[in-house]
Amino acid sequence: MLTLYQAEWCPFSSAVREVLTELGVDFVTRQVEPWPEERRELQALAGTDQIPVLQAEDGRLYRGTREIFAHLRELEPWQFAAEHRRRFTDHRDARESDTQGQLVEYFRASETFEDVVGHPAEAAVVDVPEASRSELRASAKGPLLVSGGVRVVAADGTVLYEGEKAALCRCGGSANKPFCDGTHKTIDFEG
Repeated sequence: MLTLYQAEWCPFSSAVREVLTELGVDFVTRQVEPWPEERRELQALAGTDQIPVLQAEDGRLYRGTREIFAHLRELEPWQFAAEHRRRFTDHRDARESDTQGQLVEYFRASETFEDVVGHPAEAAVVDVPEASRSELRASAKGPLLVSGGVRVVAADGTVLYEGEKAALCRCGGSANKPFCDGTHKTIDFEG
């Protein structure tokens, strides 16, 4: 069975999980440490501390979305691929309104779950106006570019930056993490 080394919060890992679902490929997820410099086991296995990494059944490793997607394009999709793709599109508003984040926060704040009344189909998705949306854009070989109102907060709650745009490090080499300092240009980063 395929093994995906990933983190739930990682948008690249999420994209790989979605494609695996569309293809009908069963896989096991292995969680990794939150910060690249902490991922010693992944580094030893795959020669990288970046995620996602996909390990095929024959042991071959595919590092990053480009390699993973190139491998997955070789597979035949199952009969439900188009339906899964449509369901992904149908739930776009829920993804953009941070429904998942709200549910996770609810889970973290509560020791017990309340009984839910009604059916999930009756739930309303709240529209998020375009003006209050942020955009995350991964540049080809560089940082994650965030625009549309950005607030970067450290683990201890300290606000590191607040503004309209930010460039966040994806290569792991920045001396000014979580911000990009251009190191990706000197280490030949492939994102």
